[in-house]
Amino acid sequence: MFVILHPVEVPEKYFKRRKFIKEIARSPAVIHRESGALPFYTLDVTSGRYGTDWNAVAEKCGKYASRIVAPVSLPLPDGTSLRRFVPCSIVYSYVLNTAVRLLRSVKPDPHSFTLTLTDRLALLSGATVDLIEICACVRIITSRPERYAAACEDALKNYGASIILRSCYEPTQKPDIVICADGAICSAMENAAVFTAKNSGCGNVVFSMGGVELLPQHSEFLPEGAKAIDLAGALTELCGSTAYTGACFTDISVSCSKCQSPSPESCILCHITKNRPDLTRGQVI
Repeated sequence: MFVILHPVEVPEKYFKRRKFIKEIARSPAVIHRESGALPFYTLDVTSGRYGTDWNAVAEKCGKYASRIVAPVSLPLPDGTSLRRFVPCSIVYSYVLNTAVRLLRSVKPDPHSFTLTLTDRLALLSGATVDLIEICACVRIITSRPERYAAACEDALKNYGASIILRSCYEPTQKPDIVICADGAICSAMENAAVFTAKNSGCGNVVFSMGGVELLPQHSEFLPEGAKAIDLAGALTELCGSTAYTGACFTDISVSCSKCQSPSPESCILCHITKNRPDLTRGQVI
């Protein structure tokens, strides 16, 4: 459960202003129930030059004061229990889902490259099946290998696939594609193709992903200036909603050391085959 803060402008006229501020001060947080998940709250707060009574806001939020979704332009003050919610596992899922969808559309030769997933918190252990269906050599970079033990055993037993677990990234002889779900990009990835939610990163090809499309029943609650990923993450991580567990980023920008304006699909094939993106697989320069 969490609280969405909605900033509202205070009227300029004196009597209207006094009445409005009193109404806001008396108004409680409004509960909204989500089908198949825990409910969440919305709360109107005053904004602008007349300021905000943050102690009153914190009191209304109660035990959910540390789970706040709010516009970026509304800074939460120090000295109170109010804390902005920062999504974690949902970002991992969005990066993985977007990369898997793109790789499935390209259908590269599974023996022509290696596929690396960086998941240091081991939040994506259930996604190994998706990876071994795409590539014959799958590596997982994680700080918690014990959480991948069951997934590795299942992959070997049911698919005959061996998953390599590592604590840090190492380059490979074959072209490597890195799904950097945890954002832990390192300089050793300079020759890899990297999927990331960050705006930049090192790599021969960098796929920077972003843009989240909310469902209509959720978009109406998103305040202007707030991040859609924050609301999707709060619904998923704090309320147990499954509405966005299979969702993908809507935007992919490509930074390639070889191409000027490449499409993501052509860049993947270019990276794997080491040919120009205008050549089809099997044609060698």
